[in-house]
Amino acid sequence: MTDIFGKRFEKIVSARLVSELESGGFDDSQFAYLRSRSATQAVLSLVELVKSNVLAGNMVGVLFFDFADAFGSVNRVKLIGELIKSFGITGKLLKYLVGFLSGRYVRITVNDLIGGWIISDIGTSTGTILEEILFLVYVHDIPKSIHPKFDTDLASIIVC
Repeated sequence: MTDIFGKRFEKIVSARLVSELESGGFDDSQFAYLRSRSATQAVLSLVELVKSNVLAGNMVGVLFFDFADAFGSVNRVKLIGELIKSFGITGKLLKYLVGFLSGRYVRITVNDLIGGWIISDIGTSTGTILEEILFLVYVHDIPKSIHPKFDTDLASIIVC
């Protein structure tokens, strides 16, 4: 019962956080986990940019980036700093997020082998509802020339 309550509460917090973040200034090239900004829209945005440049006679190159273990490598101190500095998150929402990210334990499971629990001081807590949106906060300040930004995948277009 507690787990169901916890997931529901996390979903409420996630919706509130997304609302705060969207009003706080994600740029137009940020897609994923935000209202009206799907993976399909990210791909279409990139395709249209390439197509319009090719039709204009330009040479176009696209460089793709994919973060390895993105959610698991987040510096939580920097993440909290970004929530405060870049998005103005304060009060009870900030207090909840700090508590959510603190005192986390992890363990590794391989086939039938299950490791012991160890304290984790990095990452956005894999398997939680908040992990993706917190990652977007962590990388939101990537230069605007990187377009589109989708979750852990980025693309940069070069036009000559």
